[in-house]
Formats: sequence, structure tokens, C-alpha cells
Amino acid sequence: MGGAQLVLIADDFTGANDTGVQFSKRGLRTVVVTDSAQMARASQECDVLVIDTETRLAKADAAYEKVLQVSKLLRGSTALVWNGCTRRLGVC
Repeated sequence: MGGAQLVLIADDFTGANDTGVQFSKRGLRTVVVTDSAQMARASQECDVLVIDTETRLAKADAAYEKVLQVSKLLRGSTALVWNGCTRRLGVC
């Protein structure tokens, strides 16, 4: 994966857009994707890539698996940030 300087993983569409717009307001080309198949192409066209995993209401094990799969596709990205409901996953 190249191009994008920052990649964020969001747990829902609202959070993905709310986070993405903050970067866009500061002049960074920002793209939000809802399908991991779009990630490679989209990352070439932006500074910030936000990936909506739709895991907020998922069971913890299903959310973990989805985020893990997306993370594997992102190996080599400059920076990766998880913007999710971590309490549901028992992280905090």
C-alpha cells in the first residue's frame, strides 16, 4: 500500500467520515472507503485513507477478525490509527 501518509481504521461510517473531514479541512486529500477491495486504489489518490470496518455493533471476536484482516492488507503503511469502540473489545 502506498501513497497515503496516514491510514485510519474506523468502526462505523459516521466515525470514519467525522474523522476524515478533520484532515480534509486542513487541506489533506482524504478518502473514506467502506470496502477493503477499494483500499489499494484509494490509497494512491490521497494523503489520508480512512477505512470503515462497520464493526461497532459486531461481537468482539468478529470485530477483531475484520480489523485484523484489514490490518494485514495495510502492512507497510506509514502510520496506522485505530479509531474504534475499544471498550467493546476489552482494550480499555
